[in-house]
Amino acid sequence: MRRIQGVDYSAVIVAAGKGKRFGGFKQLERINGDTVVELSLRRFAECDASELILVTLRDLFPYFDDIRARLPIPLKLVEGGEERSYSVYNGVIHARERYVLVHDAARPNIDCELIQRIRDALLRHPAVVPVIPEADTVVIVEEGYIKLKLDRDSVRRVQTPQGFEKDLLIKAFNIAKKKGAYFTDESTMLLELLGVASFVVDGSPWNFKITYREDIEMLKKSKTVLGYDIHRLKEGGILKVGGVVVGKGISPLAHSDGDVVLHALIDAILSIDGISDIGTLFPDTDVKWKDADSSELLRHVLKKITGFKILKVDVLCKLETIKLAPFREKIKENIARLLNISPSLVSFKAKRGEKIGEIGEGRAIEAFVLLTYE
Repeated sequence: MRRIQGVDYSAVIVAAGKGKRFGGFKQLERINGDTVVELSLRRFAECDASELILVTLRDLFPYFDDIRARLPIPLKLVEGGEERSYSVYNGVIHARERYVLVHDAARPNIDCELIQRIRDALLRHPAVVPVIPEADTVVIVEEGYIKLKLDRDSVRRVQTPQGFEKDLLIKAFNIAKKKGAYFTDESTMLLELLGVASFVVDGSPWNFKITYREDIEMLKKSKTVLGYDIHRLKEGGILKVGGVVVGKGISPLAHSDGDVVLHALIDAILSIDGISDIGTLFPDTDVKWKDADSSELLRHVLKKITGFKILKVDVLCKLETIKLAPFREKIKENIARLLNISPSLVSFKAKRGEKIGEIGEGRAIEAFVLLTYE
């Protein structure tokens, strides 16, 4: 299981809706073999949740018996209510941790990096919500006519998971019950009933909610390719990761600058068409590529492979000798710039080799890249 920092938390996954706009129970729709709700459950299990609480229809409880046996952490099944807020309440009161992350099962593309941002923020704030900027013009419509244009720079779209102190959330729910008030979003409930404003963190454009059948079809069309690279290390020179200099006095044994992350990314992109690999395209026998900047190699490849849209880039780099975490944001931003995508679509994780093999002994650096595209 992947270990990430921040508070311990219970994951409350809400899947009790009837799917009126979708035309059926969308949480059981399959995406490349897995149901939407299974994808959400597994992702939170991978992202260090202490327990999973699935709020769903009682008639579906037997369906999840087999899934429960395959999950590495406990799964509790809780019956949903007539409205979303009642379903969330039913799930939250069964949570054992001090903090809860409430998530819509219909957002199956949540990633550990976003969850980590929420968990870290919960160390300082009782309520945390992920948001993304609004790219389109936003207006208010009355009786079929545009009445007012809003400043989209101040408008944000709210996502889940949303993180809360459990007792604070229960207090707000109890007040709402007494008042007979109903809320479609927990953060607005806290603000209106308790005066508690939620702290916001960056969400992810890829963490969208499945609402219509077209959304499922788009996910089914997405594909993932893998890129990999490894280089031994030597004394002297500089070490670049993702186009960013992370160390001096150490460098890779390579024909080019030996940037393993960009090399793995190049291999992943070349896999889209399956026409070549980095070693064939840029052979170490060709003096043209001697000490070449890997950013230039990537630009060369992007001119050859066209007609695809990048949905997500997930990078894992293993290095024993230098801590890469301080460079994470700069590496993400540089990869995003090279690919002409938003940094929110790039995930970067750094691991050590735990003294095992060439990586663990500090004699090599390696990288894996998963690229999702359509």
